[in-house]
Formats: sequence, C-alpha cells, structure tokens
Amino acid sequence: MTKSLRQSFPSEYNAWCGMKSRCNNTKGKAYENYGGRGVRVCKRWLNSFENFLKDMGGKPSPDLTLERINNNSYYKPSNCKWATRKEQMNNRRHFRIKANERIIQRQEKRRNKKLPVRIIPK
Repeated sequence: MTKSLRQSFPSEYNAWCGMKSRCNNTKGKAYENYGGRGVRVCKRWLNSFENFLKDMGGKPSPDLTLERINNNSYYKPSNCKWATRKEQMNNRRHFRIKANERIIQRQEKRRNKKLPVRIIPK
C-alpha cells in the first residue's frame, strides 16, 4: 500500500484497521464480540487496504461507518456496507422485540412506546 492511498482515505483506513483489530487482537476490548465469536476478515482484505478500498469504495459521507449486514458472518465484500449510526444501532444482535407481529430492534421500540412488547431471542 502506498502512503498516499492511506493519506487520501484516512477514515476508510481507520475503519479497515479497526475491523482487523476487532477480529484479531485478542487483547482488544472488542475482541470478545468479534474474533472471540468467530468473526473474521476475508483473506482478500486481511492484508490489503487497497483491496478493501477497491471493494468498498470511499465513504459516500463522513458520517458513515463500516457495517456487516449479517452480524454472524465475516467481514467480506458481499457482507459489508457503509452505514449510518442509526442503521448500525438497528443491526445489533443483542435483542429483538416482537411488536404487532413485526420484529423490531430495542432502540426502535423506545421511539415507538405504544407498541406491545415481547422479547424474543434472535
């Protein structure tokens, strides 16, 4: 990787480094919820920021963060996207709530307090 690529895309580079750290740094505070659960970085991205950037592209907005679409799967091109914080919050694996026969996330339930609630495991 050229230094200029890293300098041209500092936010994307930080997302790439954070992704690798969450999955590989056994001493990191996030490891338990990522690498400790078997979440890995695909071989194409593991040692190549250039490949990561080719596949993901630059962030369309500085407010976006790297998200795995399926939280139980790897970081790979077909499972990642740039997402808003709200999208990230609604894609957590901790709890789902069934309200009016619709599965919603806990945060959405807080915004819509009139729905009857039944907590179900994911």
